[in-house]
Amino acid sequence: MHCQTSQICRRQIQRSMELDRIWRRMSDKKLTIRQRWRKAITADNIVDFSVDVFLIVFDVLSSPILIVMRVIRWLLAKFINQHVKNFIKKIVHWFIDNRKIRLQKRQNIFRYYWYLWLLSPVILIVLLLIVAFTTGIYEGIKELG
Repeated sequence: MHCQTSQICRRQIQRSMELDRIWRRMSDKKLTIRQRWRKAITADNIVDFSVDVFLIVFDVLSSPILIVMRVIRWLLAKFINQHVKNFIKKIVHWFIDNRKIRLQKRQNIFRYYWYLWLLSPVILIVLLLIVAFTTGIYEGIKELG
């Protein structure tokens, strides 16, 4: 009798595990935007979002200079991202294109870029001076403020 009940229990557990597996497989299907939105809107998320918005609005309204500073920071970040990334990409593509030319001419890297090897100490010193100059300007502005 005990053996029969344990077999029945095992079958029930196996059925429930199989049903769980099927349910998980069905729940893995891709949700629509509306379903994801409904799933995301919970009381906790609404409270968190409203508190965050209130803190940001209060912070901005309490000191209007932050609006100006955030806009300037955003513009500088946009400028730096756009121009510096493009500059670096141009350098990388220049090296890639010249590599193809160099390989066609069957020249090694030292022979092809001899002027860069000679100018590299000058380039490094100029970069060091630029970093030192900007650091000095930054420290000077910090002392004034």
